[in-house]
Amino acid sequence: MKIILVTGMDPSLKGAGVTHIKELTINLRNLGHQVYVFAPFIRDTKKDTDIFKRIPYVNLPFIRTLSFQLFLFFILIYHILRNGVDVIYTRQESILIIPVIIARLVGKPHISEVNGIFAEEAENFLSKLFIFIVAFVERISYALSNKIIAVTSGIKNYIEAKYNIFGDKIVVVGNGANVDLFKPM
Repeated sequence: MKIILVTGMDPSLKGAGVTHIKELTINLRNLGHQVYVFAPFIRDTKKDTDIFKRIPYVNLPFIRTLSFQLFLFFILIYHILRNGVDVIYTRQESILIIPVIIARLVGKPHISEVNGIFAEEAENFLSKLFIFIVAFVERISYALSNKIIAVTSGIKNYIEAKYNIFGDKIVVVGNGANVDLFKPM
């Protein structure tokens, strides 16, 4: 199966989210799937690899997310027309909506992975307008997704209540730790 995995995180950085993306990619590839990760510009490489596809962006506040999605739109369309795809999988982050729109345009299934409730988490540091935009984009993204993977039942319940999404569309898959990477010291 050809899987496109889209994230808003730079895979050259360190952190739990990046480790999760890399582990998911490795495990899907080990199962025999072709996985392509589309992510913001990867700092430690000047060109694409067979797995990671760089998406450029303008690194200015407020323009960063919009420019990333604009470039993502054209690069994803080009990749899909050239190579095909069976499913588009998005690790949902703030206003990342282009993947679900493209999935609908090309008639392919879309899966959203939800690790937190960004609109609520951002209430302390973002404007009410931006939080409204995030909630609006989340509502559209979840409504258009074929499946939603929530990492906790609390997130599942929140999505059902806040966005009126039916529970059978949402699957709870808890996050775990790779015990080969993360051992007690």
